[in-house]
Amino acid sequence: MLLPPEANGTVPMQDFEAAPTAALFDLIRKGTAATRPSLVAVSGLGRKAVTQRVEALTAWGLVRDGGLVASTGGRPVRTLEVNPGVGYVVGVMIGSTEIDVARVDLSGAIVEAVSCTWDVELGPEATMQRVAGLLQEVGAPDNGAGPWSIAVGVPGPVEFSTGRLVGPSVMPGWDGFSPRAWLRGRLDAPVWVDNHVHLMALGEWHRPPRSKRDMLFIEVGMDVGAGLMVDGRVLRGERGAAGSIGHLRATTEPLPCRCGKVGCLEALAAGWAVLDEVTRRVDASPLLAEILRARPLDLVDIGEAAQSGDALVVSVLERAAQAVGSLVADLVVFTNPGEVVLGGGVLAAGTQVEESFLKALRDAIQARGAELITAHLSVRASSADDRGMPGAGALALDSILNPTALVHWLHSGSPLAHRDQLERLAL
Repeated sequence: MLLPPEANGTVPMQDFEAAPTAALFDLIRKGTAATRPSLVAVSGLGRKAVTQRVEALTAWGLVRDGGLVASTGGRPVRTLEVNPGVGYVVGVMIGSTEIDVARVDLSGAIVEAVSCTWDVELGPEATMQRVAGLLQEVGAPDNGAGPWSIAVGVPGPVEFSTGRLVGPSVMPGWDGFSPRAWLRGRLDAPVWVDNHVHLMALGEWHRPPRSKRDMLFIEVGMDVGAGLMVDGRVLRGERGAAGSIGHLRATTEPLPCRCGKVGCLEALAAGWAVLDEVTRRVDASPLLAEILRARPLDLVDIGEAAQSGDALVVSVLERAAQAVGSLVADLVVFTNPGEVVLGGGVLAAGTQVEESFLKALRDAIQARGAELITAHLSVRASSADDRGMPGAGALALDSILNPTALVHWLHSGSPLAHRDQLERLAL
């Protein structure tokens, strides 16, 4: 918990309105204004008001002095920055085949992370018990304090306001389950739950240098999904299902999908579908046929075979890339983003596979999009294969440190006592 400024002998908190103080903190946190003079210029507050509020933020431990920079007045001035160690949040990413948990400081840096392989089809109770174990592994800092907030990503649609999964087609037994409610029964921190691709998109958008452009993030891995960033906000949809492109019809072939329908994009391009097709046709690949005689194939085998130029794997992946490219091109025409970013497990399959998918995206978009849409469009690979952990951290931080949320708990010095209010402030 933060100490109120009066505990340090400074001006009492009640002398300040929380909203202007929270607004100043937001300017510092986003890097919009990094010095006291720039805060005066940007905020519209007077120099004395800014000085007093910065002193209060420093006394609470939220802000600290940084280095010296040149001033327009001639004398160097101190920069201001968020104090990363005053508290921390936790990001949890539950994937189809793995779980990642990280402790994140208030600057957004990952301090400690753990992961394990896991089958999400084992169900919510077993999965959340494993999450609880990983939460203990990332541990608390030396002062023993718990997290200020937790963000959880899951591979299915989420009703963001309640944290409940809604009809997750590839998560049997999870429909209606709330990871928020499960964690709330064991921890004091406010909890947010979102679709994992939404968090991957959020993490990519927050990664420096931030372009500020609307972005369409495409995940191709064991699943296929999308996340659309508009003005820095994730488009979630009415029930959290925005971006579920893996279950759009992509072929007239009756290929069965895990969702129970046929012809879905995932049935052509998801990792599980690629594995299924290569396994069925393995006689066309002596290399993979030999591996299969000893054990089932996995995606590492597929990536290594692609890198070696295996004809079967190359043909299957090219077909998958063309299917993704064709569908994404229509999305680009509809949404007109500034960037299209490819991420997910496909990036771990090697440069040849990555370039194949990027070429398919670019070719399809150029073929279908008008010059107005394509002239300034950037199509690129994600800058890191981190499975969305920075996005989970960003959601956990933004949900308690944005000005609206900060006003609710600034007087008390801790977000923990206000979790009900904070969870209702859906971003």
